[in-house]
Amino acid sequence: MPSTRKIWGGLVLCTILAATLLVARDVWGADQPLPSTIIHDATADSDTDHDHDVRFPLQLIDSSHGPGQLSEDSSLHWYSAQLHLHGWSNHNANPKPASLQAYTVWADSVNLDVLWWTEHNSIFNQVNDIGIDLSNATMDGLSVDIPFPPGTPVWAQGWYVSRLRATVTGNGTSTASVANGMLHASITDNDSSPSRLEYRGMAAGGVPVAGQRFPRPLVSDPVYSFDANLCGDTSADAYAEVRIHLSYHDYGGLVDQRLIYRLVPPNQPASVVATTNRITYTVPLTDTRVELPLLAHAEPLRDGEDNIFQEMYIALGSRNGAPACLNIGNFLLHSREPQPEHNYAEHREIAEEMGITYHTDIASGWEQFSGQRHINAFMPTSATLLPGLDDIQAPNFVPMVHSQGGLAMLNHPFGTGAG
Repeated sequence: MPSTRKIWGGLVLCTILAATLLVARDVWGADQPLPSTIIHDATADSDTDHDHDVRFPLQLIDSSHGPGQLSEDSSLHWYSAQLHLHGWSNHNANPKPASLQAYTVWADSVNLDVLWWTEHNSIFNQVNDIGIDLSNATMDGLSVDIPFPPGTPVWAQGWYVSRLRATVTGNGTSTASVANGMLHASITDNDSSPSRLEYRGMAAGGVPVAGQRFPRPLVSDPVYSFDANLCGDTSADAYAEVRIHLSYHDYGGLVDQRLIYRLVPPNQPASVVATTNRITYTVPLTDTRVELPLLAHAEPLRDGEDNIFQEMYIALGSRNGAPACLNIGNFLLHSREPQPEHNYAEHREIAEEMGITYHTDIASGWEQFSGQRHINAFMPTSATLLPGLDDIQAPNFVPMVHSQGGLAMLNHPFGTGAG
């Protein structure tokens, strides 16, 4: 019997394994032997909702909880695998959304054999723009409350920025108001220590924005645009910036990557300062409309294309009594590569490159929306089926998967609220 890796991992999620094997039996025929490789979910945690992004990193327990050795004359070989894995699909607003790179580094560190990716189908379909409209926004102190677009269902409210939450550091004097779809914010330092007014885009309930529209993969070539003009001091003692937080990467430690945009008067020069995980762009405001091509701007980052747009911040800073002031609004996020043909192929290519770099086998599929009973499609590399945008029910979707040699697995059969 060929040697295999020692299996590490958490508690066995028996329901996932059973469902996978039962569907496999249906795919290859009731009277036919199963394939020689059986996938065993060695890292699932029975206390989590398995539609949620897996916790990162997982806490491993003793390997004696894994399956026993198979007999020497058996043709079956155990491989440890992480099933139902989301990286770019940060639909539950994980506070540390990991890149494909970071998950693969983790898999290599614990001798996990296979990562089987199943991003949500909508992450590959970015045909819908999403904006932040301040036309009917109201003030709550310095913070801004933003109504949902008309007709937004309750389950989708976490997909929108519904609050710009203000935080002040230092002893400066701050003001804020909204008018004509624009936020007018200012801060002036009152003593020798710098002061800062920062806004963080939040979803309902004061949590990070979830869903598949605002958090979107950079391979979809998103352009983030907004109207902005400066109204304060133009010296180095005052500044305004827009900051975008991307995914977490691991090059010896788990750190998120960021794009930082310093907004300056039109007479100042543009510049770029880059490190492994941070790039700061100086953006002269030569026009009222600012357009930021995020994929191109992330290219200097290490594995920069392996990122999702996760969070947005707006900040003003003042020192030595210099007033910082900014008018900003009419935010829009638009993907120039919205189609699944491009985005699914890019995901698979990046995942496979990470697998080669970090010595982990990679398999790819997706999680298809099907009402509240989502379906994982585990597809062979030869499959040509692509993730669609709309919900599709099991009687229609499963035969498509089977016709291309794939496995279909039902998620949370009792609804998303039941685990």
